Amino acid sequence: MLRSLTAKQFYEWVAYNELEPFGEWRDDYRAASIAQMIYNVAVEKQYRKNDIGQFVLKFGEQTRRQTPEQQKALFMLMVGAHKPLPPGERAIDVDG
Repeated sequence: MLRSLTAKQFYEWVAYNELEPFGEWRDDYRAASIAQMIYNVAVEKQYRKNDIGQFVLKFGEQTRRQTPEQQKALFMLMVGAHKPLPPGERAIDVDG
């Protein structure tokens, strides 16, 4: 199709994309808006984030690397969150 597009058709597609955006970046913003909504529902009002840019996936950017101490602390936090309950104790009291 691209080999047979005229310049006029190409510019029509460009204009259409400005009116009705399509493509992966549009999908990323759609997913980010869902992530933002879920986050804002789950946190207290004072911690809500209004900038959707904080939720958009960013590719090709330099990411921070964790130090071994940070990795160990995160691992210990995850392990602590999944400790089994003592015998006879229940996570949720279903009997009231």
